[in-house]
Parts: sequence; C-alpha cells; structure tokens
Amino acid sequence: MICYMPRIQVIEKLGLKSEESNVEPNPRGMDPTRVENPSKKIPPIDIHLTALFAAVEHGHTDKAKTILESTDVDVNGVNSDGLSPLDVAVLNNNKPLIKMLIGFGAQEGNEFSSGDSLLSHLRKLSCEADQRICDLTGTDARNQSLWQRRSKGLANLIRGFTQARPPDVPSLVAVDVIGSHTVNVRFREPESNDSPPTTKFKIEWSTDPDFKSLCGYRILLDPRQTECSIDEVAHGTRYYFRLCCGNIKGWGHPHPSTPAS
Repeated sequence: MICYMPRIQVIEKLGLKSEESNVEPNPRGMDPTRVENPSKKIPPIDIHLTALFAAVEHGHTDKAKTILESTDVDVNGVNSDGLSPLDVAVLNNNKPLIKMLIGFGAQEGNEFSSGDSLLSHLRKLSCEADQRICDLTGTDARNQSLWQRRSKGLANLIRGFTQARPPDVPSLVAVDVIGSHTVNVRFREPESNDSPPTTKFKIEWSTDPDFKSLCGYRILLDPRQTECSIDEVAHGTRYYFRLCCGNIKGWGHPHPSTPAS
C-alpha cells in the first residue's frame, strides 16, 4: 500500500508534477478524520516503487529507466489500485515507456479477471473519490484538493481504457514437432507500428479445425517470450493450433499456425 505524503516528496525530488497523479490522497485512501488503532502497524512504504509509479504515471521514460537501473525495485509491483507499472503505461498508450518496461521484465498486474472487471473497478474508485470531494466541501480544502487530483488521475485511466483496443493478429505462428508428445510453438507480435501494444499471448489447440472445442490452452504473461513447448498432446492425434495477442483491454483475433496441423 502506498501512502500519499511520501509519494509527494518523491515526486518533488524527481521534479515531476503531482497534479496528474492518481494516487490515494492519504494512507490507504481512508478518511483523514478516522481514528486508527495505534497497535495496528501500517505496512512499510516502498519508496522506489512509489518513485517508479510517479515516473510512469507522468510518462517520464528516462526517469523510470534510471529508477529500474539504480534500485532493486520490483518492476511488477502493484499499487493500491491493483495496477502494475505496465498496466498504467498501457492505459496511457505510451509505447516507448511500454517497450522500456517490458525490457526490464514488466508484466500485467493480472489482478483482474477481465477488462470489464478492471473498468468496473476503476469506475468504483472514481465514484468514491468524487464522493470524498463532496464530503470535504467547506471542511478540509487541502484534502479535498488531493482527492480532486486523484479523481482526475482516475478519469485519465478510465478514458485510456475506453479508448484502448486489443492488439492486431500476430505476424508469425509456427509449430514444430519436437517429440512424440511435444510440439514447439514459435510466434511474433504484430509487425504494424499502429497495432496496440502486446503484453501477453494465448495459445489454443484443438482436434477440430474450427476450434469448436478446445483440448487445451496456455496463457503466456511474459511479452518477451517468442516460443513455448507444449507436451500435452497425444501421439498419433492431429491437432490444430492458433495464437492471439492480448493486453489489458483483452484478446485480439487468433492467427492459425503454419503448418495448420
């Protein structure tokens, strides 16, 4: 969980603007007037992860790279909203930043079962932020201002999600038989520079050329991966394979393998 004030200090040290940040305005996003149990420990703050999210949220690729190179920060750490740095970069459609993060091993936060559940979660957080703004009107201008910043940041994420789309079809899907029960699937992400970013892959196989029923599937969350061995096939059975690219928005159209079976 990331607290607000240390994050603000990090943002200021990095020379970043804080008005676009979607961080929760106070520790764990709780009512600042609520009395906490003094015996209950607050989780330690990961300053490096805080700095990384600040750089990513503001689109500062060089500063994010410096943080990743000079600290032991977990590039796949998630913030209090359940998002990873890569999720935030994808929602902001910042392709240079996405490419850089992937080079350091970044993956989706994988905290949500679908794009729809993520959107519902973001909208819920946005409603909560707007309600806090109303509750603080005329009583606490400072905290109200912080919640307004958070509301604006969440609105940017929601807009980024609604404008996003899944990736195009992969440019290569090839299958090689390497054993009596094993095949190796090779693949490449879409070649077009206009394609939305790819952050994951899904391989499906079936004995039906129309894929009306699946024998199995494999989801690969490392976007750097270019091949995958599958040892779940029966000797002497004809299988058909296909692969699709995905991102936080969902899955693109599948591409059949070469050869087809």
